[in-house]
This record gives sequence, structure tokens and C-alpha cells, in this order.
Amino acid sequence: QRTNQNYDQLSKLFNELHSFCQEIIAADKTNSRLFASYYRIGFYGEIWNDLRLDNTQFIYKEQQGVRLADITDRLLKQYKEHYGNDNVLQLSNAEVDKSKLEVGKAYIQIVSVDPYFTAGGEKGRVTLWDRRTNLSKFVYETPFTMSGKAQATDMGEQYKRKVILITEQPFPSVLKRIKIISKEEIILSPIENAIDLLEGRCRNFRVELDATPPNPKTLQIVLQGSVLALVNAGPLEICRIFLGNASKFNEIHVNDLRIKLNTFVELCADAVVLNESIIQADQLAFQRGLEEGFKNLCSEIVKANYIVLPKKSVALLENIDRKV
Repeated sequence: QRTNQNYDQLSKLFNELHSFCQEIIAADKTNSRLFASYYRIGFYGEIWNDLRLDNTQFIYKEQQGVRLADITDRLLKQYKEHYGNDNVLQLSNAEVDKSKLEVGKAYIQIVSVDPYFTAGGEKGRVTLWDRRTNLSKFVYETPFTMSGKAQATDMGEQYKRKVILITEQPFPSVLKRIKIISKEEIILSPIENAIDLLEGRCRNFRVELDATPPNPKTLQIVLQGSVLALVNAGPLEICRIFLGNASKFNEIHVNDLRIKLNTFVELCADAVVLNESIIQADQLAFQRGLEEGFKNLCSEIVKANYIVLPKKSVALLENIDRKV
């Protein structure tokens, strides 16, 4: 355009680019950008051979509003129209034993997956955009117990299987689906599962604390799930079972759990302080509830001598007491 000196057209193009950038900035401020949801779809049964799909798995990219039930209904309808209503069956999310599959039937397995990052893999992925682009690893989790049940009544008996899937090229892509080329399974013992749960909460806190500007709505959701009296039984139950009986568990895992708990409490304090700095006057009662919940959480941790509270947490507790 510059060569042709068509500055009028060039001005229009730059104005349009400016408009796009302004929309991105506005969406980032409110965390309202829409990113894809991902699902793992597996095809089993010789009947799929006409489409070269037998024993093949893909990651499907869907719009954010597409739920597991939505994609399940759509795919079942699509393939039943091709193979017949009675010939397409959905498998549960368990290991597939092909010897037990009925000949002449098309089996499909569908499970929701999340982007997966190795330890330190999120470093440099500061924004939500960073964490939702260039994705080639995905994960889904399956809880189980040694008794055969999925869910245990006691966290000390709750195991978890993490399945990590790797695609042959990253998302986003112009392709609707990308083939899975390898997978890895990790079995977490009950205490490793507890560590993973705390790490997940810490990760959620870091996302909120790193947001620029902070989003009160999503920050408060994370806080509610961590420090309010009705829900902080999760972290305290982890402490009671694994740190209250530390001698029964692997020393390395116990130490790792203490470190994660320390980080969790510190991030809780940072989040409570941040929330107070961004709320309006009509949310002061909610803030006081958060502070009281945090105080109760720390009180139980100190009482049982699970960890020594981080300095930031102690400072916040002192500040809370001064308000009384």
C-alpha cells in the first residue's frame, strides 16, 4: 500500500487493527475472552475400518460453551445416522478390552480433557491467552480405590489415575480434531493425590494473583472454595489424615505436602489481601467472612502443629485482629 501511496486504504486497515487490539485489551481486563474446550474421542471396533478409525483417538476442539453432553449427543447422532441406531454404542471412561467388544458394533468413548503443563511448564505463560495456545498435551483424571469403587469415603484410600495425551501437532489449529500419538499414565497414591489437589488450588490462586487487572468475580470463586468455613474442610481433612499420621506415609511425600500446604496458606493470605483492595463497600461483609474463614483455617493448622505459618499469613492475622 505504501508503494502505491494508497494511504486511505492503509489508514482503514490500521484503524481496523486498532479496533481489534482494543477489543482484546477490554476482554483481557475482564477475563471474558472465549477459548476452546477439548475432548478426547476414541473409536473402537472393526466397523470403523471403513473410515480408518478403529483403535484411533483424537483431541477434538469445541467452542467454550459446548458441554460434554452436547458433543456426546452430536457425535452419537452423526454416527448412528451412518451405521444405524443399534450399531453405535458409547463406552464408559475405562480401559477398553477389545476382546469384549461385539463384532459389527461401532464403539465410541468420550471424555473431557484439560491442557496439561509439566512442572514449570506454565512459566512464561502469564496471560490466559498464553495458557490456552500452543497446546499439544492434555490430561484427564480418573479417581479409583483398591476396593474397586471410584470414590472413597476416606481420602486416605483415594487413588487417582492421570492420563496425559500428546497430539501430533498443537492447538489452536485450522483442524477440528488432531490425532493423539502417545499417552502416559501416572498413578497417584492417596498422599500424592492430596499433594496434587493442593497444587491445583495453588495454581488457581496464582492465575488470579497474576491477572492484570485482577478479576474480583473469579478471584472470589477461588477464595470461597478455599477459606470459607463450609469448604475449608478439604485442606484441613488433608492435614488431619496425612500430616496427623505422618509416620504412616513416605517421608518425602509428607515433606512435599507440608511445602504445598505452606504455599497454599501463603497464597490464601495474598488473595484475601488483594480482594480487600479491589472490592466495593457493599462487599465488606463478604470480606470479613473471608478473613474469619482464613483465621479459622490457620487456627486449626497451628493447633495441630501441621506447619509453621508463613510470615505473610501471620501479618494478615495480626491485621485482622486489629480490626476487631
